[in-house]
Amino acid sequence: EVISVVTDKTEESQSIRAELKLIAGEEDKAIEILKDSLLNLSLQSGQILNIIDLCVDYTLYDDISSYIFIAIEKLSRTDKLNVLREFLKLTEEEEEYKWQLILIEKILDLDPYSYKEWIKIIELHIYFSDIDKALDAVDYALAIDSAKTEANYYKAFCFIEQGNYDDAVTILDSLDKTKDEGIFIMLA
Repeated sequence: EVISVVTDKTEESQSIRAELKLIAGEEDKAIEILKDSLLNLSLQSGQILNIIDLCVDYTLYDDISSYIFIAIEKLSRTDKLNVLREFLKLTEEEEEYKWQLILIEKILDLDPYSYKEWIKIIELHIYFSDIDKALDAVDYALAIDSAKTEANYYKAFCFIEQGNYDDAVTILDSLDKTKDEGIFIMLA
């Protein structure tokens, strides 16, 4: 009742209107409100994150993701990365693997030297059984830091998945087995 008498169209009031529409089951009207907000030229990263929260809470990824990405593109590089990483965290909590892969790719386009994100994309490619892409990602991760055990562990795992046991054993033998008992399991 209160929002119905509020005449301004600020990002906050629009966000409240959209959520009320979602609660009332009027998803199409809510999506239109959110799309309009995302096209606003003055939208800040915090406001985009509020809309992303609604998107995650009501699983509206397919409906407004392109608008979210357009809004994110208007931000500075640092803000883009922050918003994308926050979006990623939310999709991880909801186990939205398809969206995690999309977001990780966007993050790596902006920050190709992020070892952590390369490891995450390796895990996602393995989850989707795309071993060739996982191995490509392993190579990128190893180019950033060849001493990291995690990337080598995934490389060995990918070799095992491909039936390339000799190369997998070579890698696993070179790893420090005191830090990860999973290496023994893979060797077995």
